[in-house]
Amino acid sequence: MSMEPLSRENKRMLRVLGINSDDFIVRRISVRLIGDYEKFFRNIIPENIEEIILLISPKINGEEIITSLNKSFKEIPIFLIQSDSLAEDEIIVITR
Repeated sequence: MSMEPLSRENKRMLRVLGINSDDFIVRRISVRLIGDYEKFFRNIIPENIEEIILLISPKINGEEIITSLNKSFKEIPIFLIQSDSLAEDEIIVITR
């Protein structure tokens, strides 16, 4: 499974949000690669993180993703931001 590099627009959006990629782990993922959200996120997100920020396309079901994340990361704050500047199948996962 490949994780795509961030586009110039994605990097600009992170700067606007005040997210320094040196302090966070940032992954750009196509939803088409994900069959089971809970299993997928458990494999790519370390257990010792402080917070999870998801940037998603408005066409993606954010409620389903949050529900899956809450099963594996019950004590971790999870933030979901919808962005029109992302491709319709794109998720950016930011962890710290």
